[in-house]
Amino acid sequence: MARGQKKSWQERLAQAAQEIGIEASTPLPSISQRNEAPSLSQIKNPLQTLNCADFSKEFAGKFNDSQPEEQRLKLLLEETAKADIQTCQPLYDVLNQRTAMLAGQILEVYFPARLRVGGIQGFRERLLPALHPVYGVPYVPASSIKGVVKAWAEHHQSESLETVQRLFGFLNEAASEDKQKASLGTVQILDAFPTTPCLSIDVATPQWNWKATQVEYGPSPHYLMSLQNVTLKVGLVKTSLGSEADVKLARTWLEEALIQEGLGSRISAGYGRVSQPQESTLEIGGQVSEASQLVKSRWHNSSHSFELWSQGIYSVSEQVELRSTAIRGVLRYWFRAVALSFCSPQDCQIFEAKLFGSIDTTLNKHKKPTHGSVRISVDIEGGSKLSNQGIDTPYYAKGTIHLESTNRGHLTLIKYILRLAIHLGGIGRGARRPLHCNSGRLRGCYWQSTDPQDSLGYDLDEWLTMLSSLRDICRGLLISSPPGVCSPGDTHNRYQDVLNQNARIYLVKANSTKHPKDVPSNQWKQQGKHQEVLGLALDFWYKSGFKGGTGNPSVGGKLNIPSFVWIQANNLCNPANAYQVITLFGVDYPDRDKFLKAIGKSIQLKDKVEITLPW
Repeated sequence: MARGQKKSWQERLAQAAQEIGIEASTPLPSISQRNEAPSLSQIKNPLQTLNCADFSKEFAGKFNDSQPEEQRLKLLLEETAKADIQTCQPLYDVLNQRTAMLAGQILEVYFPARLRVGGIQGFRERLLPALHPVYGVPYVPASSIKGVVKAWAEHHQSESLETVQRLFGFLNEAASEDKQKASLGTVQILDAFPTTPCLSIDVATPQWNWKATQVEYGPSPHYLMSLQNVTLKVGLVKTSLGSEADVKLARTWLEEALIQEGLGSRISAGYGRVSQPQESTLEIGGQVSEASQLVKSRWHNSSHSFELWSQGIYSVSEQVELRSTAIRGVLRYWFRAVALSFCSPQDCQIFEAKLFGSIDTTLNKHKKPTHGSVRISVDIEGGSKLSNQGIDTPYYAKGTIHLESTNRGHLTLIKYILRLAIHLGGIGRGARRPLHCNSGRLRGCYWQSTDPQDSLGYDLDEWLTMLSSLRDICRGLLISSPPGVCSPGDTHNRYQDVLNQNARIYLVKANSTKHPKDVPSNQWKQQGKHQEVLGLALDFWYKSGFKGGTGNPSVGGKLNIPSFVWIQANNLCNPANAYQVITLFGVDYPDRDKFLKAIGKSIQLKDKVEITLPW
């Protein structure tokens, strides 16, 4: 090298890595010339993809001007995620080696679902995760990590505020002249980078939305990006004022903060969770954290195991994925179905915000968004993606739903809502029907609880006991106000279903109905359309002439209009106690009243039991 010529930072970093025994990483990919607009083939990181996208050139032939805005946005976000996967691994290697060189302590944290940190206003005013301004890859800023651990320590630790401020520093411009106004902390937290590409296109699709005093059906997908199945390496370093003991204490606090509070946004919907809540453990380098023994959480929690056989629960990338947001949406729907029979729509909306949160600033006296008291997450064995045994076979998932709340009464209510939801319906596509085959395609799902305390048998008294307990909980928590009319509407205006005086629930024996696991994987097309799989209730539904489409859409719904009838199978693993549930909403509507009378006259359903709602 000529005299006076400087080494590149890559060469200096590689030399430093060799000196401390770290193997040098693969050379970083070169970037485009500054005076040229990079094409897709030259883009090297997600931020460049977003900043340099030119729809008229870069995406020529992939869509046209007549396509919806959301479709264009989806395409761009897909290309952004692709840039992360295809070219950024060498950069992650270098950045994490740098963390290893600088940090006194390394905390390796795995997020089994999704993580969102940042929320900056990005392309087309869409919320984006934090992307590093220099490297262009997703990361978690040190300020975000520091904010989580500092806030947690201030509220949950027995140490004095002075200890917290000593570790993390403080700024108090309002302090009097005889007091210190600012100080450097004894511990520095470094930016945290993923260990592997993890940027993934995501979607939030509200199905039901409040419009004045009605909850209208109208799915509205909003594409965004999040980090999926990400592992972060968080580095902690002592400053000139600190010691190794300070770093160790800060690491312990950080572990506990992540266990209890999570990281980033949408934590109440299962994002940013690092471990199973009921165990309160954190995976650090493949081992259980010692800090888990110290946690005294402010959260009340319960866990509920389940199995699911489904026609599919598709994410934006068409992968079959069961996410916490899907379960959260189901619980919100059934909460409204119950609550609107006890109180006015206005009071229901306010209490719904207390449970699940809301960005509507009119729902509380402070005129600010409401933070919900309930957190929902799900752990799926083998990851969030569902598995199947081939084409035309059901997707399967086995897992645990975790419910948490800072309010014990709220947790009890949500537990009962979950129990009701599993027995009356399903989740994902075809949630309103049992798993079967129709027109050569799989339809519906079978969602069963594997916790004995959550299961309900073919027993009227057992059902009435559960519903009476739910009634008492609602009366104790909800504001007593006259319920509205709350009709589910018709095929032109579809509104929230409500379990009121115009709803009917029937239990129908299903002793001879096959469990999905008892249908051979190559026989679903043949067996899935027969009564042994359909069950008596669903078989009656298909023969009744009320099914949507060619039948009566005012009863069975149609494309983009949900059915007014739910049918779900229960206890198929125990034939002697197996049954199906028919739930019909809005029987005051003439066509649905006809279907109700058809149920009453049916010889096929002669063994049915009607449940009279105890409210």
